[in-house]
Amino acid sequence: LGWGRRRRRRGGPPPPARGKGLNTRDAASAAAIRRLLSTRAPLALDTASLPPIRLTSRLGEGRFGDVLRGESDDGESFAVKVALRPNSRLRLEADILRSLGGAAGFPRLLHHQRAGDGGDGLELLVMELLGRPLQSEWEAAGRRFDAPTTRSVCRSARACLARLHALGYPIGAQRPQAWQPAARRRPARRGRERAPPAR
Repeated sequence: LGWGRRRRRRGGPPPPARGKGLNTRDAASAAAIRRLLSTRAPLALDTASLPPIRLTSRLGEGRFGDVLRGESDDGESFAVKVALRPNSRLRLEADILRSLGGAAGFPRLLHHQRAGDGGDGLELLVMELLGRPLQSEWEAAGRRFDAPTTRSVCRSARACLARLHALGYPIGAQRPQAWQPAARRRPARRGRERAPPAR
């Protein structure tokens, strides 16, 4: 769970505008996500295996897409990851979820729709909804987990990483803030010299 703010470089242009709480690169993308959430029409899915799904709220964000909550008419809930344009990383994520097959800690992939196959040019991943996002649990706890909860989160994250590595998928986003929400990185000490490399 990242809490760092993007810094502006000296003499450089300000960072692009972002929608509040949206993982988007520009104002146009943020507006597109808002339109998706404001419409009452169900998603245009190219499959008959799922009921009509309407997007109701935002669950979280990833590095290349927003995760939205979808609901069917009978009250069933889904997690829908949305990319506003064709995205090869989203397709890789779909392949990984298929390989995992609903292993503990990972959602089952219910449908992957590529951009251009329907859905108004959106790239979509429809997954089962496992529960409340970790971000929501952290905020409900006053933005601080106790030691047992932190240990539980770390054990679960380590187990998930081990499953991914066992399948041959190296994961680069192993920053502490990505899976240890109660631990902050200490700032590096200035003036500390590095030891020369061993020869």
